[in-house]
Amino acid sequence: MSFDIDQVLKNMLVAALNVIHNSDDAIATNVSQVLYNSKKKLVQLYQARKDGKIDDLDLRGEIEREGAVVKVQLLTLQIETDVILQKAVNAAIDVFYKAVIAAIP
Repeated sequence: MSFDIDQVLKNMLVAALNVIHNSDDAIATNVSQVLYNSKKKLVQLYQARKDGKIDDLDLRGEIEREGAVVKVQLLTLQIETDVILQKAVNAAIDVFYKAVIAAIP
């Protein structure tokens, strides 16, 4: 078997993109869930400010706290994304390895 680096690179890309594509919906769902989880708190903050229960300074502080919560949740997603990217790299490397082994008798 011959070794066509251009074809191997295309196959590597396909393998990596398949891993990413298969995980893409899960990431989008998780990001959506993180934002949705903040909905109740954000509505409460709006209502408290509207009703005069908190002032602008309190509102800003509460928003910053909620932002920190969202950030931690999104950092967790970043770790999951890193795992997905590592799997994509591994899939691409596996394609290259198999192509080399197949090309050298």
